[in-house]
Amino acid sequence: MTEELNWPAPNPQDAPQPNVGASRSGGEKMATFGQRLLGRILDSLNSFVAYLGVLLLSAVIMAISGAEEGSATATVVTVIGAIVVIGLQVMWEGNGGSPFRRGISVLIVDQNTFQPIGPWRAIVRIIVANFSLLFFGLGFLWMLWDENSQTWHDKAAGSVVVKR
Repeated sequence: MTEELNWPAPNPQDAPQPNVGASRSGGEKMATFGQRLLGRILDSLNSFVAYLGVLLLSAVIMAISGAEEGSATATVVTVIGAIVVIGLQVMWEGNGGSPFRRGISVLIVDQNTFQPIGPWRAIVRIIVANFSLLFFGLGFLWMLWDENSQTWHDKAAGSVVVKR
């Protein structure tokens, strides 16, 4: 045999290896159920801290103004406080999650661009997430068998949760 016909076989170790940690799209790694649960708990904790701050501020305003419980001033302060807390939740969710959630790098992003979803889709996501609770949390558990690890509120808002 001549040297030209006797070439070595390719080494299987030299073949490209799959990226085991990457998700199905965009090279992003989808958050696990545990990571998402921790993110949800941290979002709730962050909202609770914001609520306590608004409640304290409301109490100070009512004490300074001398407003009685049930008065028009008390009602206005309460409504404004609720709007502030809801607005913070929408802003945080629209920008990837609360500061506590972002601290563990578990982010809510658009399923195609992997960028923040914005306030309008955050509102949809929040409403559908609360609706999911009516069905014993089935909408949250849906991610366990969904091919893109999406919950009902992810599907409604066109979002995914990634770990960065």
